[in-house]
Amino acid sequence: LGAFLRIYKLGSESFWFDEAETFYATQQKSFSSVLDNVYHQGTAAPKYFGTEGKADSGAMPFNFLLSYYWVKITGLSEFKLRLLPALFGIFSIYMIFLIGRMLFNYKAGLTAAFILSINYLHIYYSQEARTYSLIVFLTLITVYSLLNALKKSKAKKRNRQPRKSFHSVFCFRVYTGFSI
Repeated sequence: LGAFLRIYKLGSESFWFDEAETFYATQQKSFSSVLDNVYHQGTAAPKYFGTEGKADSGAMPFNFLLSYYWVKITGLSEFKLRLLPALFGIFSIYMIFLIGRMLFNYKAGLTAAFILSINYLHIYYSQEARTYSLIVFLTLITVYSLLNALKKSKAKKRNRQPRKSFHSVFCFRVYTGFSI
């Protein structure tokens, strides 16, 4: 159900203004020029969005990196560029199931997954070629990794892998964006 709702009519509308930044980033000659724009101009598309007051906007490059290489692999269309965020939205449903199951039980995980799968805002933002669904997905992975690390440390297992996983995912989360 969640996958269907996120993919249904995915490419039926043309890009809107905010998605143009992602589109522009995918059309650069190299990803280093995208990074240069993000870090020095405050936007991936300074030609269209201007640079005044954006040098410290907090734009983060991880979503642009994924989108840039996604388009190199799949090609460019409204559907193809929006498919990547839709996939992150779908994966988020699975992650919230895992978190609910870990914290409570299987039924709670299914309930949480169902609620997220029909959540209008999550569906809406999973269908945009922006960073929103990636932020939700990485936040859920971060929470799952933290809970897993705490569970392992509580069981007195001296395995450092859960903590390393948490730190790695948290870094990706930070380089995606500070807030929605």
